Amino acid sequence: MVARREYRRQAFFSVVEGQEHASPLDGSTYVVGKHVDGDDEVLYVHNLLVTGSNPASDEVVGRASRLGAAPQQDDLDLPEAVAGVRAFRVAEDRSSVPVLCQQLPTDGVASPEYVLLTQQTWLPGEDPEQSPPIAAVDPDRAYLGAGVVIAVIDTGVAEQPGVIEALGLGPAPLEPAVLGRRAGHRPAHDGSNVDSLADPTEPLSSGDLLLLGPAAGHGTFIHSLIKQVAPGAEVRHYRACGPLGVGRERDIVSAMQRALQEGADVINLSVGMHALKHHLDNGVTVDREPILLKRAVEAARRDHPGVAIVAAAGNSGSPDRMYPAGFDEVVGVAATDRDGYRWVHSNYGEWVDASAVGVNLRGVFVRGRENPRYDADGRAESWDHEINYARWSGTSFATPLVAAQIAVVKSAMSQRTPTTAWQAWEVLRDGSSPGDTGCGRRIYAYLPGQT
Repeated sequence: MVARREYRRQAFFSVVEGQEHASPLDGSTYVVGKHVDGDDEVLYVHNLLVTGSNPASDEVVGRASRLGAAPQQDDLDLPEAVAGVRAFRVAEDRSSVPVLCQQLPTDGVASPEYVLLTQQTWLPGEDPEQSPPIAAVDPDRAYLGAGVVIAVIDTGVAEQPGVIEALGLGPAPLEPAVLGRRAGHRPAHDGSNVDSLADPTEPLSSGDLLLLGPAAGHGTFIHSLIKQVAPGAEVRHYRACGPLGVGRERDIVSAMQRALQEGADVINLSVGMHALKHHLDNGVTVDREPILLKRAVEAARRDHPGVAIVAAAGNSGSPDRMYPAGFDEVVGVAATDRDGYRWVHSNYGEWVDASAVGVNLRGVFVRGRENPRYDADGRAESWDHEINYARWSGTSFATPLVAAQIAVVKSAMSQRTPTTAWQAWEVLRDGSSPGDTGCGRRIYAYLPGQT
């Protein structure tokens, strides 16, 4: 299993690192770089981000120029809440962004523009497997989570007839209320919130089945988990990652801002990244935190204090912080087994706030076939039914259970007195028991027939 997982990991990063990717929001392209620091793999765009325009930031830009980075200023189309960040393109053949950053101050003025991954793709060996159908929603539970909007910032939702039927979304094309503001079934990089599903590195089909990207169906599966716990909640999708599971930092932030503007109560982020480590002369190591994400979550907490942002702690099996889960303003979620013990691949640490079951969860999946290039023996699962189900593991999937349980608590408390999602999280946190070491509070979410 270890050899198979490592093969898949290497195959996955071979189609990510050094390759050109297109933003699902506007189609703009970027090349992904990778830096390995110890056990952490850090992905980034060849941009240096600098906050503000003041003597301190101008000095950073000057130092970058003197170090041979030859930065070229790039206009960033950013939401107002995180405006004021300048981006400078760093020539790949002159001085890489990680090398450059190691020579700049660690006072929060400069960072790379990071690339985030859906958490399944940090551990490609934990791919979806075929599963029996999930239990139908009990009509007596249909009210749970009613009146609460959960925004899923991910790969989008599949607009396949079987998925639409299984999730109870109504006839195609999906309504904007399901998909978020930019809706419609259009080409892959046009700003739509429909999961394009197809592996962009391969031909579009394998026989009569679509050849799926390694993160295809990720957002759809998360939707299914939320609706099993909180059937009455409204789930909206904001696609910021493609079917490879890759999402540029500015795209994640833009999706967050849209979700907040459109009234989200809870934001589910089953994506994350490790930050570059800055090794100081005194032997201390600090994270070079992602500037855009940090500004975005701070603005959300300031301007939308009732919103709960819930993010995956990551699947690296590491105590190192994953962002955005590692920010104080975010509920970071680890994964456990059904007995509450930390899943071996889940990240952990004092920065983790909560944990939920994340092993062998079952939900609605998409029609298509896995790409055999990511498997050591060339075998690949196929989902060829009209309605398909999968079993999947990861902090990606523990996270929506916590998001959904926050919705359940908020909805119930709001029957008596107005309650925000953040207040509901505080009640849920304070009423739960400590989880396994480094896993925060243990949150119980009921999935019929599963937990």
